[in-house]
Amino acid sequence: MAELSRRKFIQLTVMGGAVAATGCDLKNDSRFAPGLYRSEVKGTYGGYDNRVYPYLNQPDGLQDGVPQYFATACQMCPAGCGLFVRTMGGRAVNVQGNPDHPVSGGRICSRGVSSLQHLYNPDRLRFPRTRASRAAEMTESNWVIALLQTTRGLQGALGKVAVLADANAIGRSPTLMRMVNDFATSVGGTLTTYSLLDDAPWRAAAQAVYGKNQLPAYRLDEADVIVSFGGDFLEAWPSPVMYGRQFGEFRQGARRPKDKDGYVQGDHGRFIYVGPRMSMTAAKADVWLPCNPGGESAVASGVLAALHGGSVTPAAQASGLTEQQITDLANTIKVAGTRAVAVAGNGLLGSANSTAAFTAVEALNAAIKSQCVGFGAAAIAPPAPNAGGAGYKGVQALAQRMQAGQVGALVILGQPNPVFTLPLADNFAQALGRVPFVAALTPFEDETTAYADVLLPTRTFLEEWGDDIPAVLPAGARMATLRQPIIDPQFIGGHGQATDSLAPFVPWMDTRPLGDLLIDLARHVGKPLTDTDTRAAVRKTWAGIGQADLAATTTDNDPKWVAALAQGGVWTAAAPAPNAGGAGAAPPAPNAGGAGGTNTFALHLYPHIYWTDGRHANLGWHQEIADPMTSSVWNSWVEINMDVAHRMDIRTGDIVRVATAHGHVDVPAVPYPGLHPSAVAMPVGQGHTAYGRNANGRGGNPLAILDPVADAQTGALAYGATRVTLTKIAGALSGYNGPQTLVLTQDRPGGPEPEAVKDLIHTTAKEWKQAPPVSGAPQAEGSIFNRGGQQNNNPEVKGGSE
Repeated sequence: MAELSRRKFIQLTVMGGAVAATGCDLKNDSRFAPGLYRSEVKGTYGGYDNRVYPYLNQPDGLQDGVPQYFATACQMCPAGCGLFVRTMGGRAVNVQGNPDHPVSGGRICSRGVSSLQHLYNPDRLRFPRTRASRAAEMTESNWVIALLQTTRGLQGALGKVAVLADANAIGRSPTLMRMVNDFATSVGGTLTTYSLLDDAPWRAAAQAVYGKNQLPAYRLDEADVIVSFGGDFLEAWPSPVMYGRQFGEFRQGARRPKDKDGYVQGDHGRFIYVGPRMSMTAAKADVWLPCNPGGESAVASGVLAALHGGSVTPAAQASGLTEQQITDLANTIKVAGTRAVAVAGNGLLGSANSTAAFTAVEALNAAIKSQCVGFGAAAIAPPAPNAGGAGYKGVQALAQRMQAGQVGALVILGQPNPVFTLPLADNFAQALGRVPFVAALTPFEDETTAYADVLLPTRTFLEEWGDDIPAVLPAGARMATLRQPIIDPQFIGGHGQATDSLAPFVPWMDTRPLGDLLIDLARHVGKPLTDTDTRAAVRKTWAGIGQADLAATTTDNDPKWVAALAQGGVWTAAAPAPNAGGAGAAPPAPNAGGAGGTNTFALHLYPHIYWTDGRHANLGWHQEIADPMTSSVWNSWVEINMDVAHRMDIRTGDIVRVATAHGHVDVPAVPYPGLHPSAVAMPVGQGHTAYGRNANGRGGNPLAILDPVADAQTGALAYGATRVTLTKIAGALSGYNGPQTLVLTQDRPGGPEPEAVKDLIHTTAKEWKQAPPVSGAPQAEGSIFNRGGQQNNNPEVKGGSE
């Protein structure tokens, strides 16, 4: 008799118990109320029961209890970090950073971790949905009916079809962009790509200063001095994981020489932040210079003038800083020389003169010949959008065409969601209502796709083939990242009929890859695409790389293709490109427009570290995790300078109205010490009305009340160029009082500082005063970090304040 293993014994025991239980008909037992029998309770994530179904069509290589790891690229933000995803039983259970990837380097942010909630979100579109008329309710349908209705809608509008694609995820994929362009051409339509966080002004500045139409890659780990001009590089955009790694090495002095005892010689770098709000990034700075809202570029121009012996008076007047502060900052940069770097970022993106602001910062880097600025190269360049346009300017033009009746059908791809991210003054929702037919190919319903006649559910980035070019290519790297399906949606749950134990397995969801849907629609509506499916399209793109070390043949077993999949892409190191070119100082960007008043302020909007532009507000983890600066959860708020709040008798939790000529939002107030008195600040991302259970009804959407102002050169939305009035409308109430209640995980907005914190602050300040100058070099007179030649007489403090 063959030996019975422990595993086999347990399996037989469980199956025997299940067989025995079939004789116990609990459904007919009077002790159990109707509907409480397990097989009649439908779970949120699929399934009526826990019956065992035959696993005949299991994923390749699946072994019970043995994890599998897959390399892919994150699509939760434009950074494009490399990921390793661990699966068990065909399901993704853990996400971590790919240690070999040039961007992530083995690290991961909260958005990358929460990609599992993106995958398993209960509000995903699981089956096609259609409606008989625009006034009718959406109902769940099937692919035959949904594709037939979509085909008829597009055929009736040939030559008048518009395609609106998400510039964040789709716009960075060489393969998907090629397929989307081909699809738009096939149906005789125009393509517009849009995302709120538009890097066009930054790319235009890089083109003017360095001659390269891409975002520069900073090397923070190589710097002695970092000066950020409104760039919150540790938070939402453009590459927080990569810059977070580099900033850690910058603080640890990893690139600096060490003495015989292993201590870093000199200090651990100096970081100055210029901007009207103390963000999480600014809170890690050694010096915060609170300039006027929109005054960051004026400071950059003033520093550049000081380095060339010019006057800093105009910059001081425009920025609100003193001439001495700007001169001291220039001296600090001058001493660091090529090991200083000026960092631009999201603080400049919302300016009405955004391109000029970015140009001023990058011109400063060029002037000092910073060795901490470089460029990478894309192994595959994404095709440019066709005649429809891109960014805020492009989507405004699309709205005008829809309003004029020039669009017969609109196809929405991904999650651009202009109804949520555009000002109400642009009337995009009204224009959308004038389009006879709207189809949306997306994994989630949102404020824009709620206007659709047909919803075709697509897969998330963990379920389909694709590729990616990171928003910031690491300096000296030539790279592109591959995405492969981590799981197959047919293995996520499922159910049979509750009354029949032998009913066939029905998947919990029936979704399709976006590329496959484009191929199907093009074949039935216009000219067929040359690709057979998304996987073949990726292979065709990668076969055209053309270099021996990166080439991929059409053979699945080709060693180079297999190696690229296992690695998560291809990347080769190269010598960093020199900092080429140079430009004169750009004029300072003006402050937010509009006449000032006693209770009138510049509205400072910032992409939130967790919600970004609002697309991640539907993730419960991102609602539950506390904001790092205010400790608020599950809501939005408005930050008000402490002195201003005291003058207006506004306390923490009071409800205030933030209003413009285009509308208002009512949100809780947070008196905030780290804010310029002429500004109020709000995070972007909350205030949804049609984005699922976790996002709907959470706070207010400040984007809706903005003035429709664009950057003068690129047409990007100037979301920081609006002035608002502030009015207190209700005092804070005790306890929870509905969606406007301010919930703080650390409910101590005021009061005395704990003694332990006081001791730490005073000890750190004492060590700071005793620390030597930057890298042991003499400081210029008037430098921000000139400590009067004090010597370090404390033997316990070796080389700095850390």
